[in-house]
Amino acid sequence: MIPASATWFSVIDLKNAFFSIPIAKESRDIFGFSLGGRSFRFKRAPQGYCESPSICSQALKTQLDTIVLPDGATLIQYIDDLLVATDTEEICKEATLLLLHHLSDLHHKVSLSKLQYCRQEVTYLGHLLSKEGRKLTSERIQAIAKLSVPKTQREVRAFLGITSYCRQWIPNFSLLAKPLVALTYKDTPNPVPWSEDCQKSFSELRNALCSAPVLGTPNYSKPFTLYVHEKEGCALSVLTQSFGDKQRICAYFLSTLDPVAKALPSCLRATASAAVSIRQSAGTEEETKGRVDLKDTPLVKCDGTLWVDGSCFKLLNGDTTAAYAVTTLHTIVEAARIPHNSAQAAELIALTRACVLSKEMKVTIYTDSQYVFGVAHSFGRLWKERGFLTSHGAKIQHGQLVNELLESLTLPLQVAIVKCSAHKKVTDDVGRGNAFADEIAKETAKDVMNRMYVAGPARWVGDVGICEDTIEGVKSIHAEASEKELSVWKESTGKLDENGCQNISDGCSPMRMCLQW
Repeated sequence: MIPASATWFSVIDLKNAFFSIPIAKESRDIFGFSLGGRSFRFKRAPQGYCESPSICSQALKTQLDTIVLPDGATLIQYIDDLLVATDTEEICKEATLLLLHHLSDLHHKVSLSKLQYCRQEVTYLGHLLSKEGRKLTSERIQAIAKLSVPKTQREVRAFLGITSYCRQWIPNFSLLAKPLVALTYKDTPNPVPWSEDCQKSFSELRNALCSAPVLGTPNYSKPFTLYVHEKEGCALSVLTQSFGDKQRICAYFLSTLDPVAKALPSCLRATASAAVSIRQSAGTEEETKGRVDLKDTPLVKCDGTLWVDGSCFKLLNGDTTAAYAVTTLHTIVEAARIPHNSAQAAELIALTRACVLSKEMKVTIYTDSQYVFGVAHSFGRLWKERGFLTSHGAKIQHGQLVNELLESLTLPLQVAIVKCSAHKKVTDDVGRGNAFADEIAKETAKDVMNRMYVAGPARWVGDVGICEDTIEGVKSIHAEASEKELSVWKESTGKLDENGCQNISDGCSPMRMCLQW
């Protein structure tokens, strides 16, 4: 959603975006064709394939989830059309350049001729956007003005489709369109009987679009005013919001009353119209979550704070390994390789293990993965309700891991899963904790000995993590270690102290030695 405070915009249109989507080898025969007596196959998603827009949109969204824009910048995607909206020119330039570099790194091409860079007025999806709000473009208005009188049902439906798409700019749309809607009924002959009422309806709808007002961008931190009127069985309403010392129109709402309401006296029809208009304008959209009390901001009072991350690494033999890490600010809580070669799978497992380790505790968990954050807070529950199938009926990737994560979310007494920035300059404890978790996940993925670091259940306390192992416990760990493990410790940590434990340069016992293997 475009923020009401946005005044600077950039629009980016990807060039041949469908060709950025490779087709699996086993599916390429489906996209075969002949030209000049020769046979060819598409290796990339073709322009004419009906599912290409949906596939492209999903793939691009996954890639855009990894970008971290500066504060105050909003990114909106519609298939391959991208909009950046910001409050200031400086942030707009920074966010746009960051997005362009990100797209370049992913080997996308941007149409230079269609690029609208850092402007106060841009055209996006046929709408003219500015700090005043949104309105129809002059090209769309001119095209509407040139529309001829429809003669067949198909032409009537086409005209109603165009005007209905822009109905939020047309006061009394339902009332004006009534005569034309009647021409779309099944028993209407072709060509359609064109009456004076139809001509009046056609002219008024066309004129209304040609003089469409600028609709303000809603500001949900301010109250709204809804003006309602009932006329000829239709509920007509206008939603406005204060803008300076005036009321600015945000949207028009129109609907036809049901037969029962139409039969009521005029005063009760007005009441019914008000009820219908309120439902239209004040609908509530609820995001399903793994649990009702799941927070996306840090808990004020909690038993501790965890950071989670996942990483994958390509070994010298060509195999790819993946590992996860659950840490406090300074301590490894748990880290291990997983039987997957996907960083996304590792991040799902990391968050799942963090919830399991925090059973019956109040915990704040930080993750830099937009994907995992979205699974926990939004679409994970939707996937579960659909049986972990996509909208096309295919199984989602890592469905079992998503289900395990959703179940683990109920284990902590209270939990907040917070998104933090990735790979940015460390300036606070949140950044330091995230960098530490990222480092441990990478080290674990590279670990040729395939070890698992475990602090044990309820062994971490507070924000720094307190290991409860005694010197005797550490000594027993050394005694049970293999010669190969001891040699690795000596190379990485230093000399033995008076207790027979490996020490690093500052005299503290090595962090890994304070953990159970």
